[in-house]
Amino acid sequence: MKLTTALLVVSLAANGGLLAVFAFKPALAPPSVRDFFAPDRGSSAAPATAVAPTAPAAREPAGKPAAGTQPFAGLWAALQSDDLPTLVARLRAAGFSRTVVRSIVNARLEERFSSRFAEVMAPYPALPFWKPDPMHGLGAMGFYEQYNQIYRERSRALRELLGNDAFYGGDPTAAQRRQFGNLSPAKIDLVQRIADDYAEMTSQIKAAMQGLSLPDDREKLALLEREKRADLAAILTPAEREDYEMRSSPLTMRLRTGLTIMDASEQEFRTIFRIQQQFSDAQNTDVGFITPEMNERRQAAQKQQAEKLKAVLGDARYAEYARATNPEYQQLYRITQRENISLDTAERAFALRDRIAEQSTQIAGNASLDADAKRAALKVLAQNTRTQMIGILGPTAGNAYAQSARWLTYVENGSAVTIDSTGNTSYRMVSIPRR
Repeated sequence: MKLTTALLVVSLAANGGLLAVFAFKPALAPPSVRDFFAPDRGSSAAPATAVAPTAPAAREPAGKPAAGTQPFAGLWAALQSDDLPTLVARLRAAGFSRTVVRSIVNARLEERFSSRFAEVMAPYPALPFWKPDPMHGLGAMGFYEQYNQIYRERSRALRELLGNDAFYGGDPTAAQRRQFGNLSPAKIDLVQRIADDYAEMTSQIKAAMQGLSLPDDREKLALLEREKRADLAAILTPAEREDYEMRSSPLTMRLRTGLTIMDASEQEFRTIFRIQQQFSDAQNTDVGFITPEMNERRQAAQKQQAEKLKAVLGDARYAEYARATNPEYQQLYRITQRENISLDTAERAFALRDRIAEQSTQIAGNASLDADAKRAALKVLAQNTRTQMIGILGPTAGNAYAQSARWLTYVENGSAVTIDSTGNTSYRMVSIPRR
């Protein structure tokens, strides 16, 4: 959002350059305004018929324009209007391109909304560098909601003024194709409107929750999601809707890192997405407090999902998927990528987790050891594993991974680690003897 102003400045500068080009080469200007840039045009010449009848006379600059400014002053006097729909109509009638019209309207909207943006920012003048950014610090939700509300109003105003031209100046860009697939420009506009509207309503509910998720809140969010899907289904075919969701849904955002690590093909991605989508509601983590019943449903859904994925991907490929989507492995992957360590080496280091889990369970279940002996053995196991990590990864990456591996910390502090069939870890502390 902070880029908006900078982009507009660049856009307006480009438009100024465009007008300068028209002044030197009138033949390049739209036909209906070409006379404004003619070298022999007198100060009393009438503006182009496409825009002259509605041009406000009061806008004409007093006195004779300076040399070189006459075409610009006369042109803007003929086109200018404080009523933005009128301004858009005149610019289009004059033959200006979609890009130029959008840039000029963007600048005018920036003027109209700038005071409201400034009002939201007013409580945060010249914050010292050690103070949190209002977008991310404590109490950020209120600021975020106000700022985004204004931003969405501004975006809505742009769409209402320009229609499809608010998003593109012709064919969809590569970024839009990546997000929307092969949707038509008209459908892209409709989908964007729906996404913006539901994002606004969702953010309002979450702001009112203040970090506490009650059953009523979850029902409201679920209702919005159902309504959004229904609205999308009304304008998209089933195939279009599935393709759009695959490109833009929160599930896709969560899958991208892991599937990039395992180098999944498009077909594998689509297969994994469809299976995960079947269980996404039961595994939703964006609900605040988790009740025991919710946790049971989540675990059951994870188990069913794992079984389906394994059946489709096969044992070997599923093992790669399970590892690549594990948050601890993803942390190790980032460490090894930074240190230019091979993927095979990272996998060997991650395999230590399975071995230490098995050995820690054996130690905790050894009836011949008392609690003190078990805790001492677990600590030694953790220390030996740390040494192995450094031996495999080197001192820098090895120590970084050891510090980020929660399971290693638990073992070192006297807990046994258990890894279930879905890759989730749980911990059981060896009881501390009474003194």
